[in-house]
Amino acid sequence: MFGKKASERMLIKKLWNDAIKIKEEFVLRKRKMYLLSREERGEVYEFIQEQLRNRYIRFSKSPQIVLVFFVEKKDNKKQIV
Repeated sequence: MFGKKASERMLIKKLWNDAIKIKEEFVLRKRKMYLLSREERGEVYEFIQEQLRNRYIRFSKSPQIVLVFFVEKKDNKKQIV
């Protein structure tokens, strides 16, 4: 159930899978920028490219940004969060 092959399968599209409509009164939130190392930027780029290839994500028209950072795992590898 939690294997890599099972995780690469897209779920069936449902009727409630729809675009998120932003209200006119929505105010963008300014976030603090955290600088990533060259290696981390490369990992983030590869992660995004893989997600786009697998069609798990797609380009957004939203001006809102999302923070990305890394957490060190028990095996000393870093996990994108």
